[in-house]
Amino acid sequence: MNVNLILDIVCLVVLAGVALRMKGFRGALVGVAAGALLACGTIAVGYAIFGAMRAMCWALFVGIPVILLRDRTWPAGLVAGALVAVGIDAFFIEPHALQVNHHTLTSDKIDKPLRIVLIADLQTDEVGAYEEDAMTQVVGLAPDLVLFAGDTVQAPVDVTWREHRAANQMLRRVGIPSLPSVAVEGDTDRTGWASVYDGISNVSAETTRYELADVVVWGLSIEDSRADELPDIVEEDAFTVVLGHSPDFALAQPPADLLLAGHVHGGQVQLPFLGPLMTLSELPRDWTHGRTELPWGGDLFVSRGVGMERRDAPRLRFLCRPELVVIDVRPTEAPEPEPETPESAATP
Repeated sequence: MNVNLILDIVCLVVLAGVALRMKGFRGALVGVAAGALLACGTIAVGYAIFGAMRAMCWALFVGIPVILLRDRTWPAGLVAGALVAVGIDAFFIEPHALQVNHHTLTSDKIDKPLRIVLIADLQTDEVGAYEEDAMTQVVGLAPDLVLFAGDTVQAPVDVTWREHRAANQMLRRVGIPSLPSVAVEGDTDRTGWASVYDGISNVSAETTRYELADVVVWGLSIEDSRADELPDIVEEDAFTVVLGHSPDFALAQPPADLLLAGHVHGGQVQLPFLGPLMTLSELPRDWTHGRTELPWGGDLFVSRGVGMERRDAPRLRFLCRPELVVIDVRPTEAPEPEPETPESAATP
């Protein structure tokens, strides 16, 4: 039997037992404690953090609302309704509410506008309408350069080859091969992942330098995206982009104008005033999503990703919608010449 299913059944049985014996806010506290114990138990038996998250989700969005509703008072009902609303948003609305976020930079290293689209963490286990719609939007944005930051497929081993082929066919269908592009390897990209981009994109399994769309693009290996030193990347006169899966390479301070990454998913769950609950990155928390103007120069963009964590993780997003990142780089305008005065125009 599937391990996730066993865990889900255990969670429901435990929470149902609490609900039958207790109600109201006191029962809700016991439900939280039961969820926490189940979460600790999943970690203790080696089921890792994602199993703990599943247990807490069952407690927060199913068990506790049921316990509170049994109290039949309006405060308990209000809290139960709020938890159910959050659960509906997190599991059924936000994961598919894709945003297209535009940013504008200027540079004196280019002489014509440049549009870059960053695609990170598609992370699908079954290529379908959502993924195809997202890639159709990419083509519709008419980018000069498309950069894939890894984690394209996250499927079980026995069907990975099928999803690699489906992703390749989908990318061809929407027109991605017509665009200059680079793809790097991510954590979920299994053996054969490069076949997703056959006939579509330049693929960087190893750190590689490209010249595309009048800019220099460095595609980092998965190891180098976490490295604290990148000796091959040197300062150039051309506008330079460094693309990695993990954003941790930013701490190596590569001499580049633009640093692009994914991996973090924006935490997938963010809370007001706190931000991401978990980043899985060495970067400062406020660098792990959106744009950061780096203290030593250049800009870092970390995408929240198009997809979400699969496998044993609860498939949710909260206050952290998926995104496509669009970066428009415009030439720095030369200062207008000062108008001539009669004195400056006079012949000596």
